[in-house]
Amino acid sequence: MLVKLLAVAVGGILMGLVPGYFLGARGNATLAEELARTKSWLIDEINRTDATTKASEAGSSSESAREVQKAQAALRAVQSDLASTRALLKEAVDDWKTERQRRRNLEAKLATRDRDCGDAKPTRR
Repeated sequence: MLVKLLAVAVGGILMGLVPGYFLGARGNATLAEELARTKSWLIDEINRTDATTKASEAGSSSESAREVQKAQAALRAVQSDLASTRALLKEAVDDWKTERQRRRNLEAKLATRDRDCGDAKPTRR
């Protein structure tokens, strides 16, 4: 009886954890895609800034300098966004790892209880 109750409890816990893992994985995938897009945009921005810098050397320096300053400001904004996205992604991964370890600890604890309770003979009242 106790073994059946324990099996139902473990099954219920696992059924509750499984959707959370799938939802967390989807969030991590979304963040990874956003990170890749931001990185690609940042590389394009760096290349454009380099081209603008070369053009400013050849052409009007004051107008090109303003464009360079705008590009540098945009680059700093993107770097800040990238840093916050990385922090969010790291937090999500850390939460996932923590939840995974909690599940393992709970499974080990339940297995230990199951062994301990399986050895004991039930008493009748």
